[in-house]
Amino acid sequence: MNGKDLLTGMGFVDEKFIQEAEVKQLKKARPFFFSKYVGIAACFMLLVGTVIGIAGSLRNTAPPVTQPPGPIEKVPEESDNFLLDMSSIHSNTISSIGEKEVWYDTDEYDVCSWNVADISEYYGKELQPAYLPEGLIASRYNNSAEVIYTKDGTIVSDLVTLGFYTGYYEDGSPELFEETGYVKGISVQAGKVGELSSCVYVEPESERQTTDISGTNVTFGVQPASETSPELYTAEFQLDGIRYKVVGWQIEQDEILKVVASIIRGDANISILN
Repeated sequence: MNGKDLLTGMGFVDEKFIQEAEVKQLKKARPFFFSKYVGIAACFMLLVGTVIGIAGSLRNTAPPVTQPPGPIEKVPEESDNFLLDMSSIHSNTISSIGEKEVWYDTDEYDVCSWNVADISEYYGKELQPAYLPEGLIASRYNNSAEVIYTKDGTIVSDLVTLGFYTGYYEDGSPELFEETGYVKGISVQAGKVGELSSCVYVEPESERQTTDISGTNVTFGVQPASETSPELYTAEFQLDGIRYKVVGWQIEQDEILKVVASIIRGDANISILN
């Protein structure tokens, strides 16, 4: 039988059988296309699920949204406290202390009164110590200074004296203790030019010792107590072009150290290690 005979024979086949064969062929081919698209859809759903899962994970781990922070109050640290070790303080012996009185001829010099604003502007800072022993009161004369000028306007004396004592008389002078006949308090002198009060040291200048406080060399002095006078402490140093002299009458030495350190450091956070 050849192809022509097969084709001629096909013409005698009932059309019903031909249609059934076509239907079965189509039904057999459907699963292939259906399974193909089902696989693609499954991959797509798996991909979508993975993306959603990752997005949810990122959302859960993202930092919470907070309001902008308000002002933060700085809490001082313990390291901010300046510690003074008494064992490292070198004291020199003084026999006396006095004022250097200098007279200026009014024909050659003029006197000008400065107020607090003038003093602060000239020195570029407040001269009052950041630390003062409890119970001391500022003198009313701390608000002014008498400055000496030459006739051409050159300053020859800019001495400022600040007093802090336990009490004052009506004229503003510090009260004297009946038991000792001395005041109780602290005097701070400052100046760039002119003479400060003088200390007479027992040790020669070459043998005087200084104490380093935050990079500033301070010459401490002590006048031992006697039958006629109480113990007296002094401190001399220079800082930012300003010469200072601190004198304490009937005041403990550690309190004088705190005053000096507060002037040098500009704060009152001072502690003493005995």
